Amino acid sequence: MSSNTVWRLGIFLFFTLTGSVLWGDDPKPKSPATLEQKIEPVDEGTDGKQKLTITHHTTKIDGKTIAYTTTVGTMEMKSDEGKAKAEIFFIAYTLDKTKDQTQRPITFCFNGGPGSSSVWLHMGMLGPKRVKLNDDAKPVRPPGQLVENEYSLLDLTDLVFIDPVSTGFSRPAKGENKNQFHGYDEDLRSVGEFIYFYTSKHDRWLSPKFLLGESYGTLRAAGLSGHLQDRYYMDINGIALVSSVLDFQTLSFSSNNNLPYWLFLPSYTATAWYHKKLNKKLQNQQLEKVLVEAEHFAMNDYAEALLKGTTLSKSDRK
Repeated sequence: MSSNTVWRLGIFLFFTLTGSVLWGDDPKPKSPATLEQKIEPVDEGTDGKQKLTITHHTTKIDGKTIAYTTTVGTMEMKSDEGKAKAEIFFIAYTLDKTKDQTQRPITFCFNGGPGSSSVWLHMGMLGPKRVKLNDDAKPVRPPGQLVENEYSLLDLTDLVFIDPVSTGFSRPAKGENKNQFHGYDEDLRSVGEFIYFYTSKHDRWLSPKFLLGESYGTLRAAGLSGHLQDRYYMDINGIALVSSVLDFQTLSFSSNNNLPYWLFLPSYTATAWYHKKLNKKLQNQQLEKVLVEAEHFAMNDYAEALLKGTTLSKSDRK
């Protein structure tokens, strides 16, 4: 495994643990991309009608230059009666010159909120281009700048970034009640329907399929894995959970809920290790070993100390 691959996995872990991704404006591109328009004709009898714009680009990942195609567009969702319900916006990146697309993985990505578009994962973590940040991860002053994302996963999997209805450029159809898309089950139905139509229209049924969600998107990914199988007989090959929040009690820091305090400790430790803020004994160890120690301490000594509360002895506090 190359050193750059290790760093890519490391930066993925860093974002997973911290869940902090920032972005800014993009500048003028260094060179114009080739552009072709592909807008499907209106067909009221066709489900999943698309309006697409396609461009072709190159980027450098893990030291290698790769060519890829960007597809930006909307897909129409319809009711069982054939009435337009909404248009879901998406941006897809596919690797060019793939010998066998059925062997090429595809990953559907979305942020959380609920109420967030997929821009954060797209421009801050996974896309072939990312917003340039300072070393402390703070955004640079305007104008913003896009750079090649050496940590993108595009060399390993095609990427589809989805904006759920009422986020980004996705909107309900005229006259449609937005509440039919707002709610856990409602969200699963609309996003699941998009994934089904995208998979069908772009001939990806035989491709290994993955879901990648962030924050509330992890709850969406967990639900979609079952929904897609039950509703469309679509099996998912794997799920990536970024800043996981499958149980909201794990995020509620309060005096009567100790759970998040010891659950977050290993993540805080990994972040401190990355920024070289640990003591010498821990800092000089590999991250994997540091995390094992942090997890053991969190689930044993620290958890017990939190349960004891004010009854904890002075010697144990030290």
